[in-house]
Amino acid sequence: MEPSITGASPSVDLTGSRNFKGEATVDRSDSVTTRVTAEVLDVKPNGTLVACRRRKKIKNDEEEQTLLCSGFAG
Repeated sequence: MEPSITGASPSVDLTGSRNFKGEATVDRSDSVTTRVTAEVLDVKPNGTLVACRRRKKIKNDEEEQTLLCSGFAG
């Protein structure tokens, strides 16, 4: 800032304050039941099914989950 005609520099006084008080409790539990379709590649002599790998995406409450299914069923 430039001095004024009287030679005194202008001044700026600032004051401020901020207060915050908060309390919160969060309780959440989820469960999901879904079906994933997979192709049966082979049936072993003992009856075990060999399935190929499949993925399924599920979106719930702005969350996306990917289920991956592969393996044997017997």
